[in-house]
Amino acid sequence: MHKILNFAISHKISFAYFAALFLVTCLFLIQAAPEVLGRLGYELMEIANWDTGMYYAIGKGLSHGIQPYAGLYENKPPMIFLLSAISYKITNGFYLVNIFSFLSFLVVAILPTVYSLYKGITNKLNPVAIVAISCSVLYISLFLATFAELRSGEVQVEIFGAAALFLSFFSMGLQKSKSKIYSPSIVISGVFLGMATMFKEPFFLLGVAALLFYVRQPKDFFYHFALPIAYAAFFSLLLLLVTKSFIPYFTIYLANMFGSHLSIYGSPWDRASQIFRIFDDIGHYSKALEVCIYALITVNIIIYTKKWTESHSTYEKILSFLQIFWIFVALYAASFAVGLGGQYYNHHHIFALPFYGILIYNIINYCSSPCCGNKQIQLNFITAIVLACFLGTGFSNLPEFKVNENVIRDIQRSKDNAMYLDEVLDALGETRYLFVGFNGYHPYAYTKHDVIGPSFVQDRNNFSSDSTFFSKKLGKQFDSANVVVFAYFNMDKMTPKVISTLNNCFTKKLPYALQKIQRPDSFRYDLHFRIKKDCSYL
Repeated sequence: MHKILNFAISHKISFAYFAALFLVTCLFLIQAAPEVLGRLGYELMEIANWDTGMYYAIGKGLSHGIQPYAGLYENKPPMIFLLSAISYKITNGFYLVNIFSFLSFLVVAILPTVYSLYKGITNKLNPVAIVAISCSVLYISLFLATFAELRSGEVQVEIFGAAALFLSFFSMGLQKSKSKIYSPSIVISGVFLGMATMFKEPFFLLGVAALLFYVRQPKDFFYHFALPIAYAAFFSLLLLLVTKSFIPYFTIYLANMFGSHLSIYGSPWDRASQIFRIFDDIGHYSKALEVCIYALITVNIIIYTKKWTESHSTYEKILSFLQIFWIFVALYAASFAVGLGGQYYNHHHIFALPFYGILIYNIINYCSSPCCGNKQIQLNFITAIVLACFLGTGFSNLPEFKVNENVIRDIQRSKDNAMYLDEVLDALGETRYLFVGFNGYHPYAYTKHDVIGPSFVQDRNNFSSDSTFFSKKLGKQFDSANVVVFAYFNMDKMTPKVISTLNNCFTKKLPYALQKIQRPDSFRYDLHFRIKKDCSYL
């Protein structure tokens, strides 16, 4: 602090700047604390969304040797299944996944500020500028983290991928010495790019767009672009092999996604052009944050335009122009990733989160230039003060955060139902059961017995005809099941066959062995028990 004050005095930086920044930062944190602490603290509870139970069921199955996709199917790459399996192996439950979800939001909230401090110190930037820049970055990243939690909280996959991409391109920025094939920052960047891709593939587009910003000279194309992608591919291959899903990932999962999901809402390329939808979504959360994102884009364009006008060589001018162009490439990639599924669900908008991280990263690198002068320092302070006031007001205008008690209650009910179902299966000597229904807070996530797959939740898009992979497998699932847990029909053209099979091969009459087992009031499923051993799917 003594050095900072001496620097301020020697450079005629008024003490009023420090006092104003300290005051507005305190006010900002007071305004932000309920939203930030509330949302991040919520992630440390045992919470889940409607899809999470499917990840847990496949992760549990993976820990028991069941192959993803071929054995148990869900429309996700295998990274979330492996994470669930690790949690189940270590804790016999899935709370570890909640911890990783919390850490993912923490990465978004804190990593840009840590990087800002690192760049300022390593570039020997004056302490005054470091404080001002880092405060500005902190204000924005905290706001982005709360927005991300609202859109992709409760263990939704997108935040894991977004956090991995943040780690990817910020770790690449740590590269200082001459680049080598085994440079730690390059390896780490590639691994996290592969991890983000294996949480959800569209993140690869944003990762590639981010790597383009590291290409400053011809050799960078190999070390800072091609090489990280190669490491990402190696990590992805290793993950597919570890989870024993290499072949079914391509033959079942990707074949199904390209065959019956990506095109049902029209051309993905048309949806990619709807760029302003991602800004509108931010505005629905906070107009202040929406304005801030527009400002980040504008500042990035100004920075590279300034470099373009000040460049002396043709090469530097071309590079500066390309960097302006790459901003729009990254924006388009973000819009494409958000709209790829076609539904524009809340959590899909988190595909654009790494784009905002790229914008912050570029500004940090520019502002951390060691040639920062007195006027630039004053501008940094003024910017930080204005941002604190503006975004602090934005936080104060948000609705009060409240813990979703319904989610916690639904998860407990699912556990109670799973405990009862386990008792039933143990009493009957069964190791697996068939579930008929779709996503939601169902017991298949928490039973110690595995559900029969591959289609253990029936997405109607997978049953459009008798010839689909899932339609063909459904008959074998019913033939192997002695117990069916029925929630509701979601099988499109297969529904009549399922009704006929249940009526002819199963009964709802409770076997004698189960009559003394107390059924919880929350268990609102129909149980069907096989009565004809030689009866097959009709």
